Amino acid sequence: MQHHIATLAAGQVYQVVPGRNADLDQFLRGLSTAWRDGAVRPTHQQEVKPRRYWRTRKDPFEAVWPTVEGWLEAGPDRTAKELLERLQLTQPDPFPDGQLRTLQRRVKQWRSARARELVFGDGALNDAAQAHLSLTAPASPGADTIAGMSI
Repeated sequence: MQHHIATLAAGQVYQVVPGRNADLDQFLRGLSTAWRDGAVRPTHQQEVKPRRYWRTRKDPFEAVWPTVEGWLEAGPDRTAKELLERLQLTQPDPFPDGQLRTLQRRVKQWRSARARELVFGDGALNDAAQAHLSLTAPASPGADTIAGMSI
């Protein structure tokens, strides 16, 4: 090693060609396409699950939704947080703060349905859209579409 350093210090160019390993060459060639294959072990790949169209839990707002819907129609700019706080004050069985995200989803669906009514008109909605408006689960997969568009 010192000999190599001394020759470099003297200004001589000294090239050391390292021996190549066939496994290393194969590994380096595979790097350019390895990202396409994904994880090396199949246990690291998540299984693709079909989309669920049914509810997994009972809707906590089912009993009070007509009241909330009335509040939304009276003040459509109300946030779900404001509505939840109002529900917590008016209902004998208060809703926990953890239900906020569920209510946000319901309000989003309600607003989407109202926007759809404005764009397509009241009579333009079919039975699947009416089921979506009432925010109940569709009866079968694919029933949540209007003319091929997912709602």
